[in-house]
Amino acid sequence: MSDFESRVRDALDAGASGAPAAVGLADAARSRARTRRRTTMVVSAVTVLAVVAVPVGVLALRDSGDSGPGIAKDPSAGPSLAAVPDGWRTETWHDLEVQVPDDWGYGALSTWCIGHDEPGTPVVQRPEGVVEMIACTPSSGYGVSFLDASTAGFVQQPGAVEHLTGSSKDVPEGAWTGYEISASGAAALVVAPTKALVRQILDSARTVDGVDGNGCAASAADAPDVGAADSVSVCRYGAGGQLVQSERLTGQDASDAVTALEAAPETVYAPPCPAPRGGNEEQTEYALMLAGDTAYTVRWTGSACPYHGVFVGEDVRKGLTSDVLYWALSPGWSGGVDGGVPLPPELRH
Repeated sequence: MSDFESRVRDALDAGASGAPAAVGLADAARSRARTRRRTTMVVSAVTVLAVVAVPVGVLALRDSGDSGPGIAKDPSAGPSLAAVPDGWRTETWHDLEVQVPDDWGYGALSTWCIGHDEPGTPVVQRPEGVVEMIACTPSSGYGVSFLDASTAGFVQQPGAVEHLTGSSKDVPEGAWTGYEISASGAAALVVAPTKALVRQILDSARTVDGVDGNGCAASAADAPDVGAADSVSVCRYGAGGQLVQSERLTGQDASDAVTALEAAPETVYAPPCPAPRGGNEEQTEYALMLAGDTAYTVRWTGSACPYHGVFVGEDVRKGLTSDVLYWALSPGWSGGVDGGVPLPPELRH
């Protein structure tokens, strides 16, 4: 294997702890709920092993394409709720936002060969969860992989589009690649069959300052209290209150989501648990759902003070229902839940 091929492989491997596709994970999530503490320890160990065992690489390819204009640091220069092209959607991880085609799925780039003979539908991968150990050849399919740039050792210029020429076991034959990095060091590595597609995705990248194209803030501390009047913003936050995934529901989906939130039965909110938007964001995953002038905080896990429910402001607590979680658990979610949480029979994908 040549040096440049191994470097591409290492850069891809650096983001290979992303979540598997969400289809059919409801039963698995229930199982994870029963062994939540042990599973968390295993995931941590797998992540550490991946970082230690794989010498993180760089994108140093041949047959260079072009460098592009670079990532937009000014939110006014990037996409807004109205600026996403037809047939595309916004994907965000931490403070890095890119646009991808609507028909792209969710999962891990390294598991493309499950049920397929050739790389097919590209996917969006995030560095949460555990990737199945599948020895696909090539080792990566098409898609966007979000990762921490400090684990990738990039040396090629951000925004450059590169062509992988010759035979490679790491990406599909003739694939084009490139990456962008946000102000905080979040990175998105793109692998696509054409130069134009990589170029369009990289050109859409921006550092989120304010809200992203789905109406979500990069940090829970900066989350707005209201959303757009004609849609529902689903903002999923993880460890440290950083944005893990965002989504914008429109039309009938938005209406159904609000109906589910409003129909959830009101329950008693009892101390000593902290207020729903303070105190333990660093230990829990939850979704903030912004519907017009109302902000709903949906929690399905707890921490030192376990609790879950739908919180409206600091005083109103509603019970979780499977209808609420159907909309709160964005496509690609592969986490666990606390015992007794009513997962829907099927997750969105």
